[in-house]
Amino acid sequence: MLLSSWEKFLQLELLEQKNNTTTSLTLKGLSTEEADKILVDKGLSGNTEEWQNLITRYRGNPLALNLVAATLEKYFNGSVSKFLSLNEVFPSQ
Repeated sequence: MLLSSWEKFLQLELLEQKNNTTTSLTLKGLSTEEADKILVDKGLSGNTEEWQNLITRYRGNPLALNLVAATLEKYFNGSVSKFLSLNEVFPSQ
């Protein structure tokens, strides 16, 4: 079974302590270069600082970056700066 979560469940920690058949992995977001590729491929406009802000806000999560990129294309004409100027209208979690 595969579980995906932002937080580790107490029950999972207990299972890991009881036996060697249960384990958990911590996944990290994409590197800046990998995340930049998503933004470039989507044709978004913005400077390096704005892109880094966007990548950090969404923790390098490729699904979240693709979803927000689609939103930026549709509602912000691909402009990262217009999107970021709204601050948290589209929450990151």
